[in-house]
Amino acid sequence: MLSLLSIGMKVLDNGLKLLVREDHTAPVVTCWLAYRVGSRNERPGITGISHFVEHMLFRGVGRFKDEIDRLVSSRGGHLNAFTSEDATIYYETLPSNSLRLALEVEAERMSNAVFNEEVVEKERGVILSEREMAENYPQYQLWELVRATALIAHPYRWPVVGWKSDIESITVDDLKEYYRTYYRPSNAVLVVVGDVDAGKVLEEVEELFGSVGDGARPPEPRTREPPQRGERRVELRMPGEVSYVYVAYRAPNASSEDLAPFLVMDAILAGAKSFNPLSGASFTRSSKLYRELVREGYASSASSQFTLTIDPFLYVLSLTVKSGVKPEEAEERLLKVVEGLDVSEEDIKRAVSQVEAQLVYSVENVTGQGLMMSRLEVVASVKRFEELLSEVRRVSPADVRRVVADYLVEDKRTVGVFRPEEVGA
Repeated sequence: MLSLLSIGMKVLDNGLKLLVREDHTAPVVTCWLAYRVGSRNERPGITGISHFVEHMLFRGVGRFKDEIDRLVSSRGGHLNAFTSEDATIYYETLPSNSLRLALEVEAERMSNAVFNEEVVEKERGVILSEREMAENYPQYQLWELVRATALIAHPYRWPVVGWKSDIESITVDDLKEYYRTYYRPSNAVLVVVGDVDAGKVLEEVEELFGSVGDGARPPEPRTREPPQRGERRVELRMPGEVSYVYVAYRAPNASSEDLAPFLVMDAILAGAKSFNPLSGASFTRSSKLYRELVREGYASSASSQFTLTIDPFLYVLSLTVKSGVKPEEAEERLLKVVEGLDVSEEDIKRAVSQVEAQLVYSVENVTGQGLMMSRLEVVASVKRFEELLSEVRRVSPADVRRVVADYLVEDKRTVGVFRPEEVGA
């Protein structure tokens, strides 16, 4: 369990926050470096630049050039990175006696990135290919359309990968300026979990990172999403096999007091979600959406999407409409389930158990702990883990009814429908 009592915290003079948790279960360590920069920090013209910088930092940093993957693999480790709405996160998991390598790699990433024109063009092509492949899927295009309709002002409205025209036009100078602005210690959280001595980790971190940067924080985004005052609808047509219905509602952020009852509500409606994409359980078949839409023949699948974010984002209910069923029929049934949602003590008990289980599963190994600690510290605080466990256990039927009444209402929803084009249309 992630207890604050077991996490050592230290802020270096340059603003870098270090979180260390000793776990001597196995001779393994995981190192996560999270930067508070994602699509939330972008603007029209450079959407997707956070993801673009992430790509570049795998292609060459300081003395490691283009060999980071090989070096980590040669030590028996693995590494990866991802960009989200709020963060860009890099990590390595490897034998604990190789922690120094991970720290050296991340110190170079923070201070010595290389933006070679030829490599930039190669990565631009890779990213454009990623986007073009995604565009072949109606689900992806419908999600882009729904989020850009549900949100009209906030940077969460555009996709993390960015709009195609922006990816095509981002320059080397854009990348360099963005890197200099956001890749600084005062905008980062370094997490180390595993078979280590916390004191020695601090010494190495001070040695490798202590002289980097000046402690100045980059500017925070100013734009806030205005209230939604009526249902919005959007429709997509393209080649496809089946129809999809997406219904998006405004959702609370990671720091909100509504988060715990919202998670319990989601567990009842769609099944509790994993907080860790690398592990977790599936509770979909016990959900109301599964019983009312899949078992009753309206949809072949029914699920929800919700993520922990700095600012309020979206809660999306999605249906794959069953062959022979009209999208309108599936949507009507879905909205009937949502609008008629009532909860019993038994519903609450089962849902709370599911959410608790997902929280525990998310930190069952050192990699999961590193992921959870780094993400939470970016979107709220690492202490949010224990707070959330405590808050979830206290959720009552009245709490769930309140968030349903506040969030899952017609005036705050956006409906997106995909209808396959007829052959030859």
